Amino acid sequence: MKESPSLVSWEHICKHLKQGGLGFKDLHCWNIATIGKYAWWVANKKDHLWVRWVHAIYIKQVQWQEYKPGIGSSWAWRKICQAKDRLKHLIFSPGSDYSIKSGYVWLKPDSEKVPWYPWMLNKWIVPKHSFLCWLVASERLLTQDRLVKMGVIQQNVCYLCGLQEESHQHLFFECIYSMKCIQVVSAWCMVDLPHMECIKWWTDWRQSSACMKKIVAVILACSMYHIWYARNTCMLEGYVHIPKRIGRCVKQDSIRRLKNLVIKCKNSRVLQWIDSILY
Repeated sequence: MKESPSLVSWEHICKHLKQGGLGFKDLHCWNIATIGKYAWWVANKKDHLWVRWVHAIYIKQVQWQEYKPGIGSSWAWRKICQAKDRLKHLIFSPGSDYSIKSGYVWLKPDSEKVPWYPWMLNKWIVPKHSFLCWLVASERLLTQDRLVKMGVIQQNVCYLCGLQEESHQHLFFECIYSMKCIQVVSAWCMVDLPHMECIKWWTDWRQSSACMKKIVAVILACSMYHIWYARNTCMLEGYVHIPKRIGRCVKQDSIRRLKNLVIKCKNSRVLQWIDSILY
């Protein structure tokens, strides 16, 4: 069975949430950092029995920092030497107290933070909705503009409005159909939700209540999920749900999610707003 290409590279997934990834551990780098502990032992634990054996059999009179394994060296020993060369700035720095964590951080340095990472750290959002928003923010969904570049399809017309080419920007933030769905949701939740760039709007939105900002993130993420669902339904089954139905689905999913979470809110004004949209 032929495997389909991944939507996101493993390197991107292994970035921290603040850097636009999912925070997965890069096991290859973690393994090198773990092996680096043995290399650090060789440099600093001269009285250890295994270290004395290594110096007697392999290193002998050569400086460990400059040592290169011979052709007949074992596979495990060559891996230790490779880790030593990758992490020598940590292992041989004066007074170093090497740890696996410090080695991993050295191998996976921080990159620039993305402005929308608080959205991903919002645990109130339904996980599948949050994941879809992450794909949207990363522009990794298989929208038609990407499929054309891959040679999968030849034409690109938005399934929902039929007026413009489909892209992440158009589908979620510019499509007439998506705007109508957001209008329906706005009327229900009594918050003037944006018609364009809702993730950026939420990131920049100055709201005194953290609880209200989390609730609006739940509603926006749910809206984006159902817009994508409507797009896929049209592609596979050939019909488009009316915006009122999308708004009803967003309302039902949001209420189901929020009923067990709003008890943590202490702001009386926000609680009054919550009662008006949930009951």
